[in-house]
Amino acid sequence: MLTRARALLSISTPCVLLSAITFVGLSPLHAMPLGATPMLQDGDQKTDGSDAPQDTDSRGKTEVPKEKPKTTLLRARHILIPWKGSSAQSTVELTKEEAKKKADEILEKIKGGADFAKLAAAESSCPSKAEGGYLGQFEPDRMVKEFTAAVQAIKDGEVTGPVETQFGWHIIERLPNPAPWPERFAVSHIAISFDGAERHIGTSKRTRDEAKKLATELAAELRAGKRDFAKTASELSDDDNSKNSGGSIGVRRPSDLFPRMSDAIAALKVDEISDPVETPIGFLILRRDAIPEPLGAKHILIMHKAGPGSPSKLTKEEAKAKAAEILAKIKGGEEFDKLAREFSDCPSKSQGGDLGEFDRGRMVPDFEKAVLGAKVGEIVGPIETEFGYHIIMRTK
Repeated sequence: MLTRARALLSISTPCVLLSAITFVGLSPLHAMPLGATPMLQDGDQKTDGSDAPQDTDSRGKTEVPKEKPKTTLLRARHILIPWKGSSAQSTVELTKEEAKKKADEILEKIKGGADFAKLAAAESSCPSKAEGGYLGQFEPDRMVKEFTAAVQAIKDGEVTGPVETQFGWHIIERLPNPAPWPERFAVSHIAISFDGAERHIGTSKRTRDEAKKLATELAAELRAGKRDFAKTASELSDDDNSKNSGGSIGVRRPSDLFPRMSDAIAALKVDEISDPVETPIGFLILRRDAIPEPLGAKHILIMHKAGPGSPSKLTKEEAKAKAAEILAKIKGGEEFDKLAREFSDCPSKSQGGDLGEFDRGRMVPDFEKAVLGAKVGEIVGPIETEFGYHIIMRTK
């Protein structure tokens, strides 16, 4: 439904309220993940920063992730060499045979003692190159089957390849996984970016060394109690989308984030603060937060033609006026669900505007702020977001 676009995330809005991974039946209100690889199964996005599939019921309504049977998580890093015409989003001009030859040469270098991470950074066409090819942890069915089969066929520390998938040729190293990631966690962060970072955010011209020095000093002061985390995030974080919420990016699945970031968060206890973690956007100081109770809401969305991907022909002023008219009808006694089905521009209209339960941090800030500011059963609006104007009823 409402896509909560953060500087950390790669944004591509599917439908009206959620920025979800499985685009069918979703709205644009949800936030999108930070870093991903191109080897996700067909049901998932195959782009840099793509999401992991959301949990949806048979009606397409987004739900808070439910506990699933535990599966053995795999952990690996890889180097991807695509060929012209493969499914990888790449501008390479190599033929399939030339790409394999290059992959063979890279494998020989690794067997000869070359540094895997440095070769990944220099040669791989996967976004994971920014983290030395590191993919983090993943369930076996998360990646395309040829990739997973190759990982499962080797032991920890072994390297295999070239392995062919639709994306190209892969050199893969299986890594030990002594500390499996949890299903989800709540996290706040302070981002210290630098000029030359893979995904530089903010306007700072500091160097990498300057960024690392600043992040190290801040982390030490925060752990010593000399600084307040929220105030420091507000004053110094380069992530404009989270700095005004105390650095909070809400509740996340580990697969939504940069792998090194998830490793660091998983190693923390609630309220603990990490050492700086280098990611493609810069150095992050992380704090693991307690997971709050989920929220719940219904809404009616009136889009306007200035919204992202909007099919509406209404101006902003016309959309706001229409939303105000609908709110007046609700206050006059008309049913919320009926009006949602009749007027809402969100796919949730088929459920009477019901968005189900959602974790904090999953909706765009203005939408979530409105929900948090209302009592259960209270109706507020019109609330403006980048998607249009919302009339919102808090349900949980």
